[in-house]
Amino acid sequence: MDNLARIKFAYHQNASATKSGRHLDIKRSEIVIASFFQALYMIDSIGMERYQARVNRAVDFVMRNLHQDLSLTQLAEVAHFSPFHFHRVFQASVGETVAEFVTRVRFERAILLMRCKKEMALTDIARTCGFRSLSNFSRAFKKRFQMSPKKADLERLIQVLPPVTQESGLLQRAPPDTLLRVEKRPSFSFFYKRVTGSYSKPQLLIDAYQRIDAWADAAGLSKSQSKLIGMSQDDPQIVAQAKCRYDFCRTFVQGGNALKLPADISLGALPESYWVICHVKGNMGAVSQAWEHLFRQWLPASGWQPASMPAMEVFHRRPEEIGWDQFDLDCCLPVIKLS
Repeated sequence: MDNLARIKFAYHQNASATKSGRHLDIKRSEIVIASFFQALYMIDSIGMERYQARVNRAVDFVMRNLHQDLSLTQLAEVAHFSPFHFHRVFQASVGETVAEFVTRVRFERAILLMRCKKEMALTDIARTCGFRSLSNFSRAFKKRFQMSPKKADLERLIQVLPPVTQESGLLQRAPPDTLLRVEKRPSFSFFYKRVTGSYSKPQLLIDAYQRIDAWADAAGLSKSQSKLIGMSQDDPQIVAQAKCRYDFCRTFVQGGNALKLPADISLGALPESYWVICHVKGNMGAVSQAWEHLFRQWLPASGWQPASMPAMEVFHRRPEEIGWDQFDLDCCLPVIKLS
């Protein structure tokens, strides 16, 4: 039963409870509805707390294990999130990328050790804080603070270091958004043209789209029955833009497996899953804001978490209809229940 159905049910029950069955007890209705939305808020708050608790596990693990080689995959496992989307989840909560956070707290720990344990050799401090060698630590320190660690004014550095806090977007309640919905989607198959480096060379993206579209049309895939989907295989915030992969896909219903594929076109499939879907109309800024809202505000309070599948953009209108600077699409993220 969805929210609107529950509200209607509450009113119906109230009406049935009156003598005439035709007039609502307004005061009783207000109490019923207020209790309902209070319960919804409590559910959202519990979801946020569970999300935050998972991110905190990763943060605490970093603080206890700065001497280790901390990887994104390892921290995602500690927090019980999919490595595919953990980078965005972490940044939405902490306000920094995983790499930025780890680097910052390593320097903070090193500066405190340099100040409080003057007898400790710089080599030992470097290794304790996760730097591979003294030379590696010295170069990174000088690049960050414009001074060598041996000549650092530690008192001044401690005063300007930011506190280790979590500027969490998860603590902000997401505004109502009727365009966000969760749907169970069936498995589907698709052909795709993969392009690498399109974030820094947009023409590669256009060429890839034109290639998959021309081939699909020639193969007899009707545009009315074949959806256009963009799949981002890498996050440009953690993968060098020149290495980021993006797939333009055309879905098919049946018969596609029998087609002979050219060398640059591949066959893919995704299993049945739940998707959170946000419809967007506007420029690239609007699309980016939709993704940020989904990860930063809606997801933590939703009771769902990202599945180990790529984020997708399902096009309602194609580039040849509205150009490459405007979009009409669904931002789609496969999700599983938050356990």
